[in-house]
Parts: sequence; C-alpha cells; structure tokens
Amino acid sequence: MKDPKGTLGPAMKEMAANQKSKVTLSVEGAGLVQGNGKGTSYEVSIEGNPSTLAKNGTFGKLLEGDVPGAFKTAGKDATVEYKSTTYTQKGVSMSPGFKVGPVKVGWELEVAKRTVDGTPTAWKGNGEDAARWLEGTQDQKAA
Repeated sequence: MKDPKGTLGPAMKEMAANQKSKVTLSVEGAGLVQGNGKGTSYEVSIEGNPSTLAKNGTFGKLLEGDVPGAFKTAGKDATVEYKSTTYTQKGVSMSPGFKVGPVKVGWELEVAKRTVDGTPTAWKGNGEDAARWLEGTQDQKAA
C-alpha cells in the first residue's frame, strides 16, 4: 500500500462508529430493622456506541436516576436490560462499641439470609421499547 493511512482511515472510523460498550447501574433499597425486613434490588444495563450514548445524554440521565429518560434517549440503536428482584432478609445485625473522648471504638457484625420473593422481573430490548415497557409497568402500579 502506498497510502496506508488513507486506505485504513475510513475503515478505522467505521470500526469506531460500530464499537459498543455496556454500562450497568445497580441500586438496592431495603427496609431492615436489626438485619430483618424486605428490600428490592434493581439492575439496569445499556449497551451501545459510547460516543453516541454520551452525546445524546443517556449516561447523564442514568447517573441522575432518570431510568425512563435514559431509555428514551438511548433509542433504537442501544440494547437495554432491566432486572428487579424483591427479597426478604432474616438475620442478625449488631454494632457494639464505646466512645472515650473523641475516640470511638467498635465493630459490626451482620449475618443474614435472603430469600427471593416471587419471580424477578426482567426485560431486554431496545431503548425506545424499554421506555414504553417501563412506563406501562409504572402506570399499572399506580392504578
């Protein structure tokens, strides 16, 4: 090749345009008293071209907690996965300690068993369909 940069340049740009990355956000919320109670864990993944997802604001919305907005901006070119699991936790939680002046000494211990309540909710598709699905499930819960 006489001009490798000129020959390979367009191919390199096309490879970069087709590159995909996956971003996953996990959130867990629980109402536990002394290690016992109920909770829910959520996991959201968006896979697509990183520069496109950054430019259209998908990453920003996801970091702000606007999951339906992130799905909408991700659009049809991104693959979205959503999973939520509710659970019951039974266990023991202790954190004895003492304080002398400005110094606090103590330790923590938690022993727990989690049991999944029902079937986890899972969904996979493109961003636009995921936004419609999520809005539909929220409308059903509100009704």
